[in-house]
Amino acid sequence: MDLILDRVRKKFKDRIVVDDISIRMQPGIYGLLGSNGAGKTTLMRMICTIVKPTEGSIYYANKDIFEMNEKYRDILGYLPQEFGFYPDLTVTAYLKYISSLKGLKQDVAKRRIDELLEITGMQKDSIKKMKELSGGMKRRVGIAQSLLNDPKILVLDEPTAGLDPMERVRFRNLIDHLSNDRIVLLSTHIVSDIEAIAKEVFVMKEGRIIEQGTVRQLCNNLPCNVWIYREKIAKAENFISNFINPIGAIKTDGDYIQARILAKERPAENAVSVDTTLEDVFLYHFGENGSDSNG
Repeated sequence: MDLILDRVRKKFKDRIVVDDISIRMQPGIYGLLGSNGAGKTTLMRMICTIVKPTEGSIYYANKDIFEMNEKYRDILGYLPQEFGFYPDLTVTAYLKYISSLKGLKQDVAKRRIDELLEITGMQKDSIKKMKELSGGMKRRVGIAQSLLNDPKILVLDEPTAGLDPMERVRFRNLIDHLSNDRIVLLSTHIVSDIEAIAKEVFVMKEGRIIEQGTVRQLCNNLPCNVWIYREKIAKAENFISNFINPIGAIKTDGDYIQARILAKERPAENAVSVDTTLEDVFLYHFGENGSDSNG
């Protein structure tokens, strides 16, 4: 079953936030990569039928999702950037409450909650109150609530925001494990979240999909080369401050500085060519600060 966006556009007053997007998704993980403000959240809210497109249509199994109503929401799981909860509810009580909102029968809900507590590693913490959980635990409960109805479409908006590196790795492994028979759309501005697990990546900037493809395709399509430049600090600082091309990670190693540079030609005699990564693609499109101007 395919999820298809056909020339989707969203306008708020005179401001175009999502502009003429057409994509097709099948079961697997898709990364939606863009800086904060690129329009990713608005796009995902349309896929979740929270807001309607100004123009264009979204189809699942050749049916308009807004006409499917409850039949569509029955197969949808959504984890927004911030999800609401009653702070004094325990994890289990919260998941029971969400199960009732989703219309699950009690026996089905109990079985599903037990399964998801195990999958997300929250069994030992299931009697804790929501307000007592760390940021990583809350995100795990969030993914559990999004999976209660065993959705065919799972939409995750900045799911690793605020998590430490180890929690992000655990989260990626969990999503990878859950993606076999469902469409997973994962929105992020953190490249490592999707580089290893995404079937395909959509690069979104100023409301438009400016590139899409596998990680390897996006890296191969980068219209410049990637170089590692290593030089003594005094000389390197002067070189870097006057360099106009995008510069990625800069590391200090004793008396030396090492910088990752995007340039068509070798930027310095001692610069060494290296393989392109998705981080380089992000740097090329969004710059060092990953800035964008849209909502």
